[in-house]
Amino acid sequence: MGELILKNEASGILNWLFEGRAKLAKDKLQLTQTPEQKARAVNLLLGSDSPAAFVLCCIQRQKGGVIWLADLYEHYHTISH
Repeated sequence: MGELILKNEASGILNWLFEGRAKLAKDKLQLTQTPEQKARAVNLLLGSDSPAAFVLCCIQRQKGGVIWLADLYEHYHTISH
């Protein structure tokens, strides 16, 4: 199957590779990410840094709001375990 595709599509595949290389060279060899790819990367990184994820997802600033460190830690510990 692969040999048949290569036989029939080799020139198209080669042209596709050249086009991709030209686009990459035009962008100074920098790959760009779509917004979806960027969001997925952020989510993956947050998944490996649970304290940062906790702060971003669970804490909201409120004018005049106060929270004690012990309460904050207890809440973090409760949801992370």
